[in-house]
Parts: sequence; C-alpha cells; structure tokens
Amino acid sequence: MERLRDLAKNKSLKSFYVISAILFSLAILTLFIISFVNRNDVLGTKEIPIIVRIGKVGGLAVQNQTLDFGITPLGSSGWKDIKFTNNYNFNVRVDFEVSGEVKDFIIVESPIYLKTGETKEISVATIVFTNQSLGNYTGNFTAIYKRDFRKQ
Repeated sequence: MERLRDLAKNKSLKSFYVISAILFSLAILTLFIISFVNRNDVLGTKEIPIIVRIGKVGGLAVQNQTLDFGITPLGSSGWKDIKFTNNYNFNVRVDFEVSGEVKDFIIVESPIYLKTGETKEISVATIVFTNQSLGNYTGNFTAIYKRDFRKQ
C-alpha cells in the first residue's frame, strides 16, 4: 500500500514538473510575441497647426508655432522648412500625417529616418489649384516618432 502511495506521489510530482515546464514555455512565447506586436509603438508625437489662405494676391506669414503659408494665390505653391531632431538614444522613424481641410493641399516626404542625435530639415509644401475656392483652410501636421527597426 505504501509503495502505491509513493508511486502516486512521484507520478503527480512528474505531472507538476511537466505542467510547470509547459506554462513556462508559454510565458516565454507570449513575451516574445508581444515584443514583435509592439514594434510600432509610438514614442511621441508633435502636432503643429497648419493654415493655408487662398486669395487673389500672395502674402507672407511668419509664425514659429504654426505652419502658416500666408496667402497663396490660385495656381501657385509655397513651402516651409521644418527641422526634426532625434533626441532618443536609438534610431527613429518619423511618419507625418496631415489632417483637416488642408489635407489635399499639403505635400510632405514621409517617413524620414534619423540616427541618434541627427537633425534633418524637411520641406512641407502646399499646392493650390486654379479651381479651388478662395478662403482660409486649417488642419494639423503631426509628426509621429517610432523606433527604427530596419537592419542597419
């Protein structure tokens, strides 16, 4: 009888070890999968208001906190240069999104890649077609910082 109890204890102990090993393996696999799923996590964003005024006569606007293209005549274009710096201790990818009424008027190169400490200047352009209505158009220019996972 006692041998049967010892055998049962050893069997349940073996089962415990097998179940523990399986659970440990599943935990490691889950962490591995989560690390790949979160590869595109946003590190930070910078949103800048955009203003495009479409008029008959051109005019210049100087703003530090907005992308104000001033008055842009029909059938013409303009641009603003913006500098972006990577302050992270790893390489980053910066994606750009434009939203609002100005979305159809804005052209920007996206994405850009920055090495640690690197600064790049990009041009944000506006093109106003001749059939566009006169008026003021607003929106937002958003820079989205993500970790750069490309092979170097």
